Amino acid sequence: MSRTSCRQRGFTLIEMMLVVAIVGITASVVLMALPDISPQQQGREVLARLADTLPGQRREAMAQGRTFGLLIRPHGYQFMVQQGAGWQKLPAAEVRLMKEIVLTLNQQDLPMEEVAPGEDDNSPQVRIYPGGEVTPFTLSAFIGKQLATTLSVNEAGETALLEPAP
Repeated sequence: MSRTSCRQRGFTLIEMMLVVAIVGITASVVLMALPDISPQQQGREVLARLADTLPGQRREAMAQGRTFGLLIRPHGYQFMVQQGAGWQKLPAAEVRLMKEIVLTLNQQDLPMEEVAPGEDDNSPQVRIYPGGEVTPFTLSAFIGKQLATTLSVNEAGETALLEPAP
């Protein structure tokens, strides 16, 4: 084998460094081009996911013939199921929000602070009954003091996302 054929077998260090630099520059350009999700969009996504989850919980309540519940806190919510006289949290059904997003529940024109959740503090404010009925409520997501979006749910479990007026 001649000396020149051995030198042509692989890549040189300069060629490899050039490829790594090109890949790095391309990746950084792509990352900068991706849009940031604003807090308003994040608040909307939280309520949109809840709106998507509610019909499944209604179907589950009707299929099992049991009462399900939704416990709403300022920084998250939890689905529950009634067990005798008490409530049990459903596994993997808790959603915790970023500290910037604050939920405000209104039922029958009462703000969350005035809505009695039940006998104890861990009883859900919203009930999903075996017949498919849902305690009507309005849930708003705020980013700071700015309203991001509102979810409205009627007795039949129909949901509507309402965008704030500009």
